[in-house]
Amino acid sequence: MLTQVQRDHLGKRLHEERIRLLEQLHAFEEVDAEETSQEQSGDLSKVPTHLADLGTDANTEEVELMIGSRMSQELAEIDAALDRLATSPDTFGQDEATGESIAFERLDIIPYARVGTQQKTAAEAEAESR
Repeated sequence: MLTQVQRDHLGKRLHEERIRLLEQLHAFEEVDAEETSQEQSGDLSKVPTHLADLGTDANTEEVELMIGSRMSQELAEIDAALDRLATSPDTFGQDEATGESIAFERLDIIPYARVGTQQKTAAEAEAESR
């Protein structure tokens, strides 16, 4: 069971993570808007002139879409955690699969975790490695 101090700390961590992700998503949007503006102005300096460049551009776009999708999913998890923290603070931090308490140390790293280390998802494992 988490103490009020721990829940307050985790609420702060969730808000920090949310802000970080929103800033990263906005940075992606700004780069995309810049590229679109450059194309509309007729600036051809970044237009691929070789077929290999076209493949590289396609790969880059695919990677950016995957990263943006992952960040959007993480943002949704953070929003869901903030909702859980606000609506049922007494059960926040309990493993959804087993009902056992999730270690505060794990929640401090991934404040939106829904399960303990035995049940963690691949996405959470990736987030922990950052």
